Amino acid sequence: MIKLIKNELIKLFKKRSTYLILLIFLVLIIGFTYKYAKQIEEDPDGGYFLYEEEYINYYESNKNQIFEDRVSDDEYNKQILEELVSKYGYNSWQVDAFLIEYGTITEDIGINTEDYKDIERTYEEDDWRKFIKVLIEKLEKVDTKGDKDLENSIIERIEKLNSRLENNIVYEYDFLNDALESYYTNKSILLLRQSNLISYNKEIDIQKNEKGMKFAEYIIKNKKDVLNYRNARSNLLMFFNLFDIFILIVLILFSSTIINSEFKNGTIRHILISKYGRGKIWLSKIITLIIMLMLVIVLGAIATTITGWLVFKETGFNIPALIYNFNNGTIYASNCIIIFLIKFLMKLPLYLVVMSLSVFTSSIILNPAISIVVTVVGTIFGNTIKNIAIENQLDFLKYVVSIDLEFPEMLLGKLPEVCGVDLFSCIIVVAIFLYITITGSYLIFKNREI
Repeated sequence: MIKLIKNELIKLFKKRSTYLILLIFLVLIIGFTYKYAKQIEEDPDGGYFLYEEEYINYYESNKNQIFEDRVSDDEYNKQILEELVSKYGYNSWQVDAFLIEYGTITEDIGINTEDYKDIERTYEEDDWRKFIKVLIEKLEKVDTKGDKDLENSIIERIEKLNSRLENNIVYEYDFLNDALESYYTNKSILLLRQSNLISYNKEIDIQKNEKGMKFAEYIIKNKKDVLNYRNARSNLLMFFNLFDIFILIVLILFSSTIINSEFKNGTIRHILISKYGRGKIWLSKIITLIIMLMLVIVLGAIATTITGWLVFKETGFNIPALIYNFNNGTIYASNCIIIFLIKFLMKLPLYLVVMSLSVFTSSIILNPAISIVVTVVGTIFGNTIKNIAIENQLDFLKYVVSIDLEFPEMLLGKLPEVCGVDLFSCIIVVAIFLYITITGSYLIFKNREI
C-alpha cells in the first residue's frame, strides 16, 4: 500500500499542472493575505493603535474631525477636550477618561456640569484612581427618583469603574480597555436579549454575547491580547475563514482527475498488471488525496503566516489562542498551532464531503473538465440551499448534507444555524453521504470495463 501511495504522489508531481495549481493557490493566498494585512496596518482608527507614536501625527492633523466624531455638538464639551489635549496630550489618561466617561455620565445619568467639575479637578493631580473614586461617590449620590432603568445604569457603571480599579486598567486605548468595554457591552445586550427572548436567532446572538463576555474576562484576568489582529498569528488563525474557497477549488481539481485520468489515458491497464487489486489501487488514491489536502493546507498556512509577518514585523506566537466551549462556558487556551489544528479538524467534514463528491462524480464522468464543473456546481448549489435554510429557518432541509457540516462546532455546544437541526441527525446525514459517495466511487472503479 505504501508503494502504491508513493507511486500516486510521484505521478501527481510529474504533472506540470500540479505545480501550476499549487503556484496559483500560493499566489492567491499571498496576495489576499497581503491586501488584508495592509488594510489593517494602514487603518489609522484601529483601536488603541491610534495612540501609538506613528499615529499621533494623524490624530493632530485631523483633530477637528475626531472631536466631531467623539463628542456632541455641545461647545462646552469641545472646549474641555481641547483644553485637556493642550494640557496633557492626546495619549493622556485624562483625555481618554473624558472621551469614555463624560458623555454617558452627564447626558445619560444626569450628573450636572458643576458636579463634574469636582471630578475634573482630579486631572491636575494626575491620579486616575482618585478620578474613579470621586466619580463613584458622585454616582452613588444621584437621585434616581424611582427610575429603575437609571438605577440599573448607575449600578452597572459603578461595577465597571470598580472593575477598572480592581484590575488596574488605566484609561488608555489598549486591549485591556477594549476588553473592559466589550465585557460590559456584551453583558448589557445579553440581559436585554434574555428578558425579550422571542426568536431562535436571538438565542444564537445570546451565545455570541456569552462568548464575548468570556473572552473579555479572560483578557482582563490574564492580561493577554488574544484578539490582537496585527501579527502573523492572527493570519494563521483566520486561514480557514479567509481561504476555504481556495482550498476547496484545489481539492476539487486534484480529486476530479486522480481516478478518471487513469481510464482516459489508458494507464489503468499498466497498474492492473501489478500484483495489486483494484480495491488497493482505489484506496491508495483516496489516501493520496488526503495527503495532498494536508499539503495544500500546510503550504497555505506557511504562506499566510510569512506574509503576515512581513507586513506586521511581528509573529505574535507568544500570545495564546482560544477555543470556547459553549456547553459549560469554559475557554481552552493553547498556542496558535494547536488551535489551528483544532480548526482544521472542525473543517474536515466539509473537505471530506467535497472530496468524496468530486471522486464520485469523476468516477461516473470520465471527462475531467465536465466532472470538475459538475462538482463545483454541486458545491455551490449545496451552499445556496444552506443559505436559504438559514435565512428562512427551514428545518426540513436538515437532510441536505451542506447544512449539517457544522456538527464539530455543535459538539462544543454551539447552536446550529438552522433551528431544528440536531447533532445526531447531522452526524448521520454526513455519514450516509460519505458512505454513498465513497462506496459508489469504489464500486464504479472496481467494475468499470477497461
